[in-house]
Amino acid sequence: MWAKFSEGLRPDPPDLKDVVKDLTPAQIFWVIRNGINMTGMPGFNLVEATDLEIWNIAAFVKKLPTVSEADYRVWTTEANPLPSKASPPK
Repeated sequence: MWAKFSEGLRPDPPDLKDVVKDLTPAQIFWVIRNGINMTGMPGFNLVEATDLEIWNIAAFVKKLPTVSEADYRVWTTEANPLPSKASPPK
């Protein structure tokens, strides 16, 4: 499902599951590190991500086509969510 903010991105971002099948890990690393000009894809080196962190992201992205929806939800769900600040415990 698309996040609300992605509705304004032009050009529309591609589905990573489709794109990464044709890319090498090195190509994925380069895109994550440097970004893509004139799109919503920033370069992670701009936020001082280390090469190791970028390789970890690249490995995750390369694995996406074979990840089930259930596994993705488990991997991306916070294990111990913080209690809401709106309603303090009584």
